[in-house]
Amino acid sequence: MRNKDEIQGYYADCYVLTEKRNYDFIIKILNHFVPNRRETADEYEIPQYSENPTELFDNADEKIRFLSKNKRIKHTLYWENPDKTELKGVELFFTDDEYLICGVYCDTKFPNTEIEDKYFEQLQKICNSKQGYITYEEPSVHNSQEFIEITKKWNLNNRNEEHKKYLLKNKEYKVYLNGKELGTSKLEKGDAPMGVAFGKLDFEDKNYGYSQIRNYCIENKIELAMDYPKDKMISTMTIKKLKVINENGVEIKGVGNQITGMDNEEYEISIFGISYPFYETEFPNLVKEYENKFKEK
Repeated sequence: MRNKDEIQGYYADCYVLTEKRNYDFIIKILNHFVPNRRETADEYEIPQYSENPTELFDNADEKIRFLSKNKRIKHTLYWENPDKTELKGVELFFTDDEYLICGVYCDTKFPNTEIEDKYFEQLQKICNSKQGYITYEEPSVHNSQEFIEITKKWNLNNRNEEHKKYLLKNKEYKVYLNGKELGTSKLEKGDAPMGVAFGKLDFEDKNYGYSQIRNYCIENKIELAMDYPKDKMISTMTIKKLKVINENGVEIKGVGNQITGMDNEEYEISIFGISYPFYETEFPNLVKEYENKFKEK
């Protein structure tokens, strides 16, 4: 049984709604919570995750200025906190109706909620807003009215229900190919020392499989690691336009990826060489599984 003051292997999300969708206020939020912040993306496109963006920015600062002026474009931005504290990062949700949802994610000792309560109170104070809630590993919505409806149903006393909901639901990642949703995976397995995460790939189109994967690879000159037409079994090398996105909208980046499987059975997606400390933050369960192997010996 876990000690009530033990850090859990997942994070709490604290969200607060504000009308202050402007550059100066956003920098104030970032400087307060993550002064040594690290960006989580290499480039920033509009629409988000599009392979054919209408706007492209080199850094988050440029994107903030754009979203502060174009107040009906919905978007999500994240920063990691490289400092060794209970606060792990900041997340900003730009709504489609001119508002901003400010968020932080942090460690939790649930059912002891002192860590998230502390940051939630700070966030409410700096936003000068009482419209907010705390949840666990759940992204925010991108609309102020939807957000307000959630806050009406939430209070500090019913957080147990939010926690139960999280525990009953595994993380699910969306897989995109050429900007179109290919399917989902829970990336439930991995090799922590090597920064590898993999899991069953459930295609959006149930008829998708060997033929479509092989044709795509041939058309785009992607090398195949394995190809058995008779058995309809295939394994690809890295597909550059394959993207895996977590529930907070952050891309899981590695040095390579692979789709492997066969028709009439199942397919699997793998991501190799995911860097630390991101791997530890995103897959704390896989890291703990690895560490527990040595504790059991």
